[in-house]
Amino acid sequence: MAQQLYQAIHHRNFILHLKYYDNHIPTILQSSHTVRIDNPEHVIRSQEARHYLNDTIQPMHTVERLPGHITLDNTLNGRYEGELQIIKEPLPEHPHVNVIARVITADLPLIYCMQSGDSFSFKNQPKEM
Repeated sequence: MAQQLYQAIHHRNFILHLKYYDNHIPTILQSSHTVRIDNPEHVIRSQEARHYLNDTIQPMHTVERLPGHITLDNTLNGRYEGELQIIKEPLPEHPHVNVIARVITADLPLIYCMQSGDSFSFKNQPKEM
């Protein structure tokens, strides 16, 4: 945790530990991301996510989106397919948006510190849930 806080404070680089909803870890979660400059209040959007897209994303796990959920827009969202977001405020389920993972409870406070231009990445090293 100390290294994680150091990275966040001194380098504006956030490392978030995730819990996945199945055993498949999407490649997009293994890449580095940057918070978009035009980021809205209720989500954190990746600047690079759509550029990482190699496959069609079929609709699945389109459930209510809660703080800490990682979402990926599916093929029903047209040109926005592949848009990756970290949810900061509860949002209703939407057929165009798949929930693919969630930030573990211990790391949730970090998402509220993230600002436009900050970098972030994900790790599958579960700490306390």
